[in-house]
Amino acid sequence: MYFGGGYHGICQIIGEITEPLKNKVYTFFKIDVSTELHKLWKQVVTFVLVDIAWIFFRADSFKSGMDFCVGIVTNMQLGAFFAAPFSYFAVMGFSMDEVIIFLGGLIILWAVDLKRSKCSILGWVADQNFLSRWVIYISLIFMIMIYGIYGTDYQQTQFIYFQF
Repeated sequence: MYFGGGYHGICQIIGEITEPLKNKVYTFFKIDVSTELHKLWKQVVTFVLVDIAWIFFRADSFKSGMDFCVGIVTNMQLGAFFAAPFSYFAVMGFSMDEVIIFLGGLIILWAVDLKRSKCSILGWVADQNFLSRWVIYISLIFMIMIYGIYGTDYQQTQFIYFQF
């Protein structure tokens, strides 16, 4: 079932209609909208709203999408995650190697994003000396070759959009 375009449109309309109210709340509570924390908040809200759209995109019906959303909220086991985060990944079917690769990739993504917010990554790489530039290039190539197949247990599957 797909209603993503309509959902995104409704979210944008609601966002624009509530803009004056949001501005009044920011003024009343003296919230500085130029801070990194406020940007992070907006990113988290956008992420959640888009994830909801993806759930309904993959759902067979509106009811199964709603059931899935309700299940996310009612079956959430945050206590188990904070008690033993790595065993939580194991319950989801991830090996320790996959968790380490995931966390390493997340750290690299965060570092690149932080660097990009300060300056252009391509410009920064271009400003490095010859040896440093080629160490970066070769490292990226090896990372793609090593992690691109997702290890020895990787099984190729059909691309998700070929199912439609």
